[in-house]
Amino acid sequence: MGFASPNGHSFPPAGWGRDDLEALLDHIPAGIVIHGTDSRALYANRCARHLLGDAIGLMRRYPADSGAVPLLRPDGSPLQPALADLQRVSPAR
Repeated sequence: MGFASPNGHSFPPAGWGRDDLEALLDHIPAGIVIHGTDSRALYANRCARHLLGDAIGLMRRYPADSGAVPLLRPDGSPLQPALADLQRVSPAR
C-alpha cells in the first residue's frame, strides 16, 4: 500500500513496509478506510474497524454505492448512496 502526495513524494517513505504503514494508521484516533478504484474497502484502521464492526466485511465485498452498507444521516434516517459523497479518488501514478 503506497500513496503519492500532491508534491510527488511517495508515502510511506522508502524502506517502510505495509506493516509499518498499518501500525502508523492504527494510532490515528479517527476512522480511516482506504478504498480501491472499484470503491470496495481495501483497508480499515483500528478505529474504523471498531466503529464499523461487521460492516467492514460488507464494504470489502460490495462497492460503496451498492447499498449493501446503509448510510445514515446524523438523525439516524437513511441516506441514499446517490446523495453521499462516496467517490473521492486520487489517481494512482
